[in-house]
Amino acid sequence: IKFQLANSASVDVTVTNIMGQVVYQKELGTVSTGVTRHALNTENLKEGIYNVTLRAGDKSFSHKFVISR
Repeated sequence: IKFQLANSASVDVTVTNIMGQVVYQKELGTVSTGVTRHALNTENLKEGIYNVTLRAGDKSFSHKFVISR
């Protein structure tokens, strides 16, 4: 996951499956201004549609992704 922050903020990443169940959650702590990358290991996730939500301070960004093997 690659993201860019205009200001440093406390960041957490959550991945949910199509049924809304949390399958991954990680608090990244305070992340500095600029571009940041976070490796998301999808090896243990089944094929399907997922949603990743990145929360940085009071802002939230979501993106759907598909796993097909």
